[in-house]
Amino acid sequence: MKISKIAIAVALSTGFLFGCNSDGLPIPPETSVEPGTPASALNGGLWQIGSATAISAFSNVVSTDLPNIYIFADGTQKYYFDDTVSGTYEIKTTTYTEDVDSKTIIFTYYGTDTSTSTNVSGAYSVTNGTLSVDTASEGILTGSDETGNPSVSDAVTRANEESGINNQVQIVDTLTTDTGELRLKLSDNDITNITSGKLTVDLIYQADEDSIGDSNSKNAYVSFYTTGTSTTNLHGEIALEGGVIKYRDNAKALNPIDGSYVEGETLKIDVTWDTNVFTFKVNDAEYSYLADEIPENSPVEIIALRLGDNGSTNNYELIADNLKIYSSDSGIETLVFEDSFDGYSAGKILNSKPYNNNSSEATVIGSDNIPTDPTDPTDNKVAAITDQDTGDTGELRYKFDSGMTTGTHKLSMYYDATETESAYVALFDTKNSTSSLIGELKIDEGKITLRGEAEQVATFTPDTWIDIEMSWDTSSTTDVGTYSVNIDGTEYGPYHSQNITPGVEVTATTVKFSSNSNMANTTLFVDNYEVYSDDSGTIEVFNDDFDARTIGEDLSTSPYNSSTFSAVVAQDPLNTAK
Repeated sequence: MKISKIAIAVALSTGFLFGCNSDGLPIPPETSVEPGTPASALNGGLWQIGSATAISAFSNVVSTDLPNIYIFADGTQKYYFDDTVSGTYEIKTTTYTEDVDSKTIIFTYYGTDTSTSTNVSGAYSVTNGTLSVDTASEGILTGSDETGNPSVSDAVTRANEESGINNQVQIVDTLTTDTGELRLKLSDNDITNITSGKLTVDLIYQADEDSIGDSNSKNAYVSFYTTGTSTTNLHGEIALEGGVIKYRDNAKALNPIDGSYVEGETLKIDVTWDTNVFTFKVNDAEYSYLADEIPENSPVEIIALRLGDNGSTNNYELIADNLKIYSSDSGIETLVFEDSFDGYSAGKILNSKPYNNNSSEATVIGSDNIPTDPTDPTDNKVAAITDQDTGDTGELRYKFDSGMTTGTHKLSMYYDATETESAYVALFDTKNSTSSLIGELKIDEGKITLRGEAEQVATFTPDTWIDIEMSWDTSSTTDVGTYSVNIDGTEYGPYHSQNITPGVEVTATTVKFSSNSNMANTTLFVDNYEVYSDDSGTIEVFNDDFDARTIGEDLSTSPYNSSTFSAVVAQDPLNTAK
């Protein structure tokens, strides 16, 4: 089977495992421990998500189909679907926003039709491997973790490899109560103990820049245990530290061999064993145990990649990839276990099957070559407006304490390139109706027009932030008022107010998305919502950059008007400051 490597902000396991100390003290026997808990309950899952209708549809597909799944890791969402070729995943990549403390999420949901998507948000929970997301637009979505389904994990591995994803496992040692370890117990995977076998693995041993451990290096080990997990039960063991390659003999001593390695470089490890035989290579350095140096001449039951000791911590990491184990007990060398780590999602803690629950601080990491915006990322928060209701319109409305005959409304807007529904920015009077508004901008597929005006005002580039201003002056008691528009610094107007009543007051500003009868496929994002009481935009009345708010927060309460609908706080879709 295979597994993956993504984020570098890695959640660490807190499960206790006992390893061999660097001085050769015995390893206490295996104990049953609770698996470690990741920072987010979504980490490491291969989530099949759908509504009750969607799940019913999934259950009725032909057997060669795979469930479409979601992977959430470090702000990147991947959607794996086999709609084009049954059994072969393609990948759609986007971003998601999660607040781990409040357990809320905003993500792109595809339903049963991969060609369309919508941003959904809501509180989530994970109970006994089942995900539940309570959304306003789609109702309750449920998800099952398909990590244990080999058809799914193998297909994910193949899709990742095709797209250039290369995952690994990172082992660290930051616990004084345990040793960093990835432990594979053959019997956990219905593999018979191996008398004559072989192992290959790629290792990198180096300082970990992000470590919270003490500043010192400790031995990293590749260990082969027989009837127990003491140093006296080793069939053989390789140790690496400070460029020196060592082996442990039957007196528990670590002995250097001829040859060395360079920290940070990939080490090709090749081990073969049999009765009275244990031979290993680290790149070009090779050593064969003498028969009387082998601590215990019994079949191998447990294989472990370990780092450090039980009594201290260190600031190094052992990174492993392409783990393969062979058995020749049948007379033919047969691959019995394989893990490239490309079938897991980043952040997956490896302390459950196929690995033993005594594994500790072993986490999937990696890089998937996803293009990212070149701007430095920030924690910028925005308003996210959706419209998945044919009975109402997505809207963010701010109502003034009292009407104003002069003023300015400023905001930034992000309109998705795949959207076909329109967005609107409007200045309302007391009737809050399009039949009596002062002015309204229509933003639609790269075009900006005005209600009541025949000509197009401006163009814009979807999938980018645009700055919009609408200022008004309806203070004349004898003449029709006017309003002006500014798009990304370019002024347009003035235009006559649609409401021709002299002296009419603007009582609210609003941003709307789609219409009462239609629904939008994407999310409209708004930031820096500002209102001023003068038409030059200097006397501030209201300002909200959303950064002090909580992800997923409903914006239909004060200071916004209760007519606000389907608008919540989210992360900037570009994750960049504007």
